[in-house]
Amino acid sequence: MRPLDPLMQEALPVIRKLESGGFEAVFVGGCVRDSLMGRPLADIDIATSALPEQVAALFPRTLPTGLRHGTVTVRSGGRTCEVTTYRVESGYHDHRRPSEVEFVDDLTTDLMRRDFTINAIAMRADGTVVDPFGGIADLKRRVIRCVGDPEERFREDALRMLRAIRFASVFGFRLAFSVWKALVRCRELLRHIAMERIRAELEKIMAGPDPGRGLALLTAGGLAAYTKEPLPEALRAAKRPDPGSPLARCAGGLSQVAGLSERLAALFMMAGASPEDAASALKTLRFPKAETERIVSVVRLHAMTGGERPLGEPAPVPENPVHSASRTQWIDAVLACGAEAADGWLSIAGACRLVPSDVQAQRRTWLKELPAASVRELAVGGSDLIRRLGLTAGPAVGRLLDKLLREVAYGRLPNEREALLEQAETWNKNRGD
Repeated sequence: MRPLDPLMQEALPVIRKLESGGFEAVFVGGCVRDSLMGRPLADIDIATSALPEQVAALFPRTLPTGLRHGTVTVRSGGRTCEVTTYRVESGYHDHRRPSEVEFVDDLTTDLMRRDFTINAIAMRADGTVVDPFGGIADLKRRVIRCVGDPEERFREDALRMLRAIRFASVFGFRLAFSVWKALVRCRELLRHIAMERIRAELEKIMAGPDPGRGLALLTAGGLAAYTKEPLPEALRAAKRPDPGSPLARCAGGLSQVAGLSERLAALFMMAGASPEDAASALKTLRFPKAETERIVSVVRLHAMTGGERPLGEPAPVPENPVHSASRTQWIDAVLACGAEAADGWLSIAGACRLVPSDVQAQRRTWLKELPAASVRELAVGGSDLIRRLGLTAGPAVGRLLDKLLREVAYGRLPNEREALLEQAETWNKNRGD
C-alpha cells in the first residue's frame, strides 16, 4: 500500500460513494503514474464497475461528458474528476477512436485496452496498487512499453506514436525496441490524425524539460513526414543530426530557453525558415493567431538581424563583433518586430550561442536604452497630432507617429510631448511648402 497524493485524497469521497453503492472504483491512468513517479498531478481519473447511469444516480452534480464511452464528470467537494466505466474497445476504423465500446465489470480487462504499461496501473482507495502488465517495473527501468502488441496499439490510435515520443522526452525514458519498430512501421497512419491533436503533442514536447530529445526522436523516426498536412522542415528531416554538430548543440540548448513561443521560434530558426514559412507552418498546426504572431515576430527579427542561415550553421566571426554589429539594424528590427520579440530572440541567442556573447550583451544594452520601442510609448498620440496640426484621422497621422518613433529611438529627438509636437509641426509645414 502507498500513501495517496493530496489530490487523490480530495477525490477519495467519490470512490467511497461508488463503493458504498456496491461498485468497485479505483484511480487510474496519468494520476497513478505521476503519483508513483513523485510528479505533481494534473487531474484525477477514476475507473469503476458502475455503469454511467448508475454513476449519475449516485452524485447530484454530474456532467455527461462522454456517455457513449462511459465517462461522467463528477463534481465533489469543489473538485471535478472523470469517472469512466470499465470497458473494452474495438473497431478503430479511423485509427483514432473506437467505433464500438462494451462495458465490463473487470478491472484488468479495462487496463488491458490502455496504451502503455506505465498508464495501465490502478490504485485503490487504501493505496493498494493493481499492476497486471508490469508498469511499475517499467517506471523503474525508465522505459516506454506498450500493453500487448505495440503495432496493434498504434493501429488502434495513431496518436499514441506521438504520445510515446512525448512521454520518452518529458520523462527522460527510452522507447522499448518493440515500440520503436512498431512506430516506424505504422508512421503513415499519422495522416488520420487531426492537426490540432498533432499540435497539442508538439506543444507538450516543446514545453518539456528536454525538447531537443523529443525533436531528435521525431526526426529519427521520420514521423513528421506523414502528418495529414506538411510540417516544418525541422520536423520533417529524415535523419537525426550528428550529436556533435552545431545543429544538435542548438537543439540541446532549447531546454534553456524560457517560454514555449520562444522555443518554437528557435525551432524555425534552426530550420532556417523564413517568417512566411513559419507563419504557414503554424497555421497548418492550427496555432492561435496571437501566439502565431508572437512566434513569427521573433523569426522575423532573426532574419532582419542577419539570421538568414539555419541555427547551428557556422557564420564568419568578425574581428570586432561588437563594433560590427549594427545598432541601426538592431533598432530597425526592434521597431519592426517589437521589444517582446527582441527579448525572445536574446533568450534564444544566449541559450543556443547564436551570436558571440559580447554581441548579445551589446544588443541587450541597446534594447534596454531604447527610449521607445512602439508608438504607444511616445509622449504623444494620434489625437494630440490631430488637435495640434488640424489633421484628419487617417494614414497620414500614423506615418507621422512612425517617423517620430524612429527619431526618438535613434536618440535624435527627446521623448517629450512639446518637442514631439513641434517636430511634427515642422514636418507638416515643410510638407505643404
